[in-house]
Amino acid sequence: GSDVLIPYEEIGGGEEYLLRKSEDMSGNLDLMAWAVPAGTDGSDDIPQLRPGDVMSDIYRRLEPVTRVTEDCYPTECYLHIGRVTTGETLEGETWHEIGMNYSECRVEVNITDSNGTFSRPGSDPGVIVYGTMTMMDIDGHGVGSPAAVHAELASPPGDGVAFTTGRIGVMPSSGGQTVSVAVKDGEQVLETLTVPASALPAGAVSGGLIIFEYTLNAPEFTIIVDGFRQNIVII
Repeated sequence: GSDVLIPYEEIGGGEEYLLRKSEDMSGNLDLMAWAVPAGTDGSDDIPQLRPGDVMSDIYRRLEPVTRVTEDCYPTECYLHIGRVTTGETLEGETWHEIGMNYSECRVEVNITDSNGTFSRPGSDPGVIVYGTMTMMDIDGHGVGSPAAVHAELASPPGDGVAFTTGRIGVMPSSGGQTVSVAVKDGEQVLETLTVPASALPAGAVSGGLIIFEYTLNAPEFTIIVDGFRQNIVII
């Protein structure tokens, strides 16, 4: 494997970037692109390749809260990835377009607290996202161990009713996992929002977006997946 750092101004607006063919650019060619938004500190998320590295050795990992548990912090959703696999001849020009999408699955949890539960002294609102994995391989599959992804719930100053995690990044689910969100205040779980497999058959997927909307103490919650809204009764 080899890598090339391309400044955005050379490819912004759909500009083409020229790579000169060499002996290692023929046969089965795997083109992988990583990108982070300008002005962010997400460049540390870009995998660093060394000579001899292969794609199957590249993984994304969540940062653990401790060394001995699967409790993890979410990512900040900076990294975008794109991949094209093609058969390439050494002779002649070819052109490849690499479409980019978010690396992780983005999750957003929005809570309406009409009764002031989270405004009480000492309250510590947050969520734990279950049903995803601690790692993701280069093909976008969830691997590693089942993760418990912790995130805070915050409200704009002076609001005290609308709380949100904002967009957080989790690794994809593995086969058979069911995605759920535990809404908590400190260590006390107030409600668990479990998405049935029929509503989210593949679980969390690389590049996906799952938005949870819930009013504390309500009998149902809403998920929005790819723009489609589903109301789910809490059992």
